[in-house]
Amino acid sequence: IFRAVFMKSLHSLSRSKVLPALGILLAAPIAAMADEADVVRFSEIAKKHKKVVVPIPSEIFNVLDKFDVARNDWRDELKVPERETCRDRNQYALFLGRVVAEGFLAVEAQDREAIRSIGRTVLSVAEELGLRSAVIKHTKAIIDEANDGDWSAVREEFDATRQTVRDEMEKRRDQDLAQCVSVGGWIRGTEIITALINRDYSAKKSEILHQPQLLDHFTTTFKEVRSFQKSPRMKKIIVGLDKLQPLMTDEGVISKQRVADIQSISAQLRKETLTP
Repeated sequence: IFRAVFMKSLHSLSRSKVLPALGILLAAPIAAMADEADVVRFSEIAKKHKKVVVPIPSEIFNVLDKFDVARNDWRDELKVPERETCRDRNQYALFLGRVVAEGFLAVEAQDREAIRSIGRTVLSVAEELGLRSAVIKHTKAIIDEANDGDWSAVREEFDATRQTVRDEMEKRRDQDLAQCVSVGGWIRGTEIITALINRDYSAKKSEILHQPQLLDHFTTTFKEVRSFQKSPRMKKIIVGLDKLQPLMTDEGVISKQRVADIQSISAQLRKETLTP
């Protein structure tokens, strides 16, 4: 899901490939559910840029649109977070990734109140990360356009936000912080998508969860950052990624039980690492 707010290097997406991220994002690991012949994995739309995994908002929305899910069902999965006080910048970055993931979900649900709440939280967290001036105009535009019911414009503004934050991150060369945002969005997005797959499971839908490149990237990166090894929160993420890796990288059908296990692990990670 939400596979969300991170740096990236654009290149065209081939929709014929059967390959998520957040992430994003967002990141957010979500795939085509309405048309099972056209499954897209977010590892195709989360590109690497200077070792940072970047969800592409416009492509995330294209994939989300293919879910055969009613707006109320999207709303059921929303967990709009309130502004929280975090202990350090990495924790704020993880929280930001999670909040942005909820933003993608709120757009699919066309939930104006959720968008307003998420927008306020994004601004608050961005201020702690020194990004408020970079994102304030985009956040205001997203809230205004949601209030007007112009959801197409909201989506365009998400793309503009991504570009702005990418530029800021490149200037600061703060790749560790950007990785935290990406992983935060990816964890929450994984929890959301597994919940939706479990509502109406099929082996074809579960293909979205086969993400060897993405898991390898996140796991390797987090283990290589020395400061992460000293943080109990980051250690929990590393342990969680290690648990998810065989479930999401092994060949073969991802069974309903494996989907449930992935959902359980990602939900636990959200509660223990993405909530201050």
